[in-house]
Amino acid sequence: MNMRVIARKNVQGNLQRYMAYFLSCVFAVSVFFIFSSFIYHPDVTEDKIYGGEIVKVCLYAAEVIIIVFSIFFIMYSNSAFLQARKKEFGLLSMFGTSKYQLRKMIYYEQTIISFISIAAGIGVGLLFSRLFFMAMTALMDVKAPIGFTIVPKALVITAVGFIILFQTLTIISLARIRKLEIIDLLKASQQPKGMPVYSKWLTVLSVICLAGCYTLAATAGIIDMIFRVFPILILVLIGTYFFFTQSSVAIFRSLYKHKSSFYKGTNIITRSNIMFRLKDYARMLFLTSIITAVILTATGVIYMFYADLKNQGETGIPQAIAWVEQDASAYHVIKPDEVEDALKDAGAAVEYRVDVTGIPVSFKSDRMKWKTKDDEGLMISEKDYNDAAEKKNLPPAHLKKGEAFISFPFVYGNQTYFESEESTEIQTADEKKMTLTMGKDRNNGVLFSRGRASKLVVVDQETYDQAAESVPLNKKTRVLGYELSDWEHQVEVSKKLENMVQKEHQDSFQVRAPGYQIMKQATALTLFIGLFVSVVFFAVQGSMMYLRLFTEIEDTRIQVFALRRIGVTKKEIRSILGKQMGFLFFIPFLVGTIHAAFAYKALSNMLGSNLFFSAVIVIGVYFIFQAIYYMITRKVYERAVLKNMDI
Repeated sequence: MNMRVIARKNVQGNLQRYMAYFLSCVFAVSVFFIFSSFIYHPDVTEDKIYGGEIVKVCLYAAEVIIIVFSIFFIMYSNSAFLQARKKEFGLLSMFGTSKYQLRKMIYYEQTIISFISIAAGIGVGLLFSRLFFMAMTALMDVKAPIGFTIVPKALVITAVGFIILFQTLTIISLARIRKLEIIDLLKASQQPKGMPVYSKWLTVLSVICLAGCYTLAATAGIIDMIFRVFPILILVLIGTYFFFTQSSVAIFRSLYKHKSSFYKGTNIITRSNIMFRLKDYARMLFLTSIITAVILTATGVIYMFYADLKNQGETGIPQAIAWVEQDASAYHVIKPDEVEDALKDAGAAVEYRVDVTGIPVSFKSDRMKWKTKDDEGLMISEKDYNDAAEKKNLPPAHLKKGEAFISFPFVYGNQTYFESEESTEIQTADEKKMTLTMGKDRNNGVLFSRGRASKLVVVDQETYDQAAESVPLNKKTRVLGYELSDWEHQVEVSKKLENMVQKEHQDSFQVRAPGYQIMKQATALTLFIGLFVSVVFFAVQGSMMYLRLFTEIEDTRIQVFALRRIGVTKKEIRSILGKQMGFLFFIPFLVGTIHAAFAYKALSNMLGSNLFFSAVIVIGVYFIFQAIYYMITRKVYERAVLKNMDI
């Protein structure tokens, strides 16, 4: 019997242990192949698809992520496989197998698995690539469907790329066998584990790091996040690592001291098993919790942005069609009659119309320290503001004489122009100055969102009338806008109106539908691609936990046999196994969810929206998948542990 035959029989004998690893590899290969098939599809490479180049860039990035992630996953899996089989390798060495023969056998095993994984992955990719092309056709709004075809370049890149990847990592892992002696191999599974210890200082450090990153994320705005993103990432990695290597030991040591609960039922066995294996579990728990956080954060942020896109569009561009006439005495940009005729011809229903005249003003805010010059705004009356706000279901303003506030459609993080009861000097278009008592800013889109009209200085009616008396009509600014009932689908008429506006007035005219549809399409594509990558991450994370359980299954079987002999019931044994598995599956989920929750809070701050229900949906869906995977793995694992035992 040569080494190839032995390697094949070893793979067959360890099939249950290899199964999750194999399926994860198959899934990663299939997703990579599907993405490559789109990137190198003739319709995409020949520029027959509008927006194809942008999607190609996204898919390239996704492929890089899959490759990098696969490298770490395969290295981790190879290490775990070798660790679990040290005793087997020691026995083979005692019977005369040389280290060269051992390495050769392991190489053949890994090669068999890798080649089957690549072949199966490409096969699965071919089966599902048609569905992927259909989905991309719908998401990209392509008139001619992307036809199914086998793309030779994608086939070669996927096969050759993953063969090189698997072979390289296998050769690297074989170097570990060279350094081990027979006695080390035989004793690997017999070395007793002592009571785990922890450092108080590192435990405190983990708490400080996690508290610090959560605080930075929870209080971050758009501008803050630019400078905080890397400190947050560093702190969360350090904090999570020391949480599992140090703080978790401290927590279990404290539980160990509570004798009343420790000796209750099977807690003594469950807690002891977990505590004495914490150091072994630490790296896996750290990796799986970070993977969970990445999946929830990436998918959640994209989904929340997508779910809130319509609201952001209506806030960022308050009316579906709007323009600003710098000279309120005439129409230079476009005439209202022309707009109304175009809307009528397109069958677009007008929900309401706004027509507000204001006075150009300038002001300075000490709070906006990043601005080097005075802000330009548009002073309007309280009455005009309330009329427009009512149409957008926004709260009205109630101002006394000399009071004012700034209304603008964007959120500058935690920075505001003014807080309540601040006094500031406003200069009008005729260079007159007035001092006003400012109220708290309002971040809501009411009128035009470009230039000075985006920053409305809302004053009481009497103050406005006094200021307007000395400003001629041709020095005032007029804002006009039309809101449409079905504005999301009025792309054609919006583009038609844009083309009717002369080039020099384009900055004074804005429409909502075209930009919204482009952003919606881009976000939907990103979400769709991100879901594929997230599923790969989820499969890999599950495989790591499955692998950890099956690498120590022989020790577990020995313990279960001993427990059964001293009278522990079948129900109690299943409970012990279930709790231990639950710890591995749901503690990383809990930690990852907490990480993601603070990322959602940061996004909520940046968008100025309440994203709680979207967050619940994302976390809930992920929990359901995690629970299903847990139940399947538990059933398979219990069956493997209890096999051939009379219990």
